[in-house]
Amino acid sequence: MCPKATLLFMLEKRRRQGLWFQFHT
Repeated sequence: MCPKATLLFMLEKRRRQGLWFQFHT
């Protein structure tokens, strides 16, 4: 995987975690 794809993957993962935390707070 290219670094750009990895970065996007990490950002997407963090974004989904953020939404998850928002829903469960």
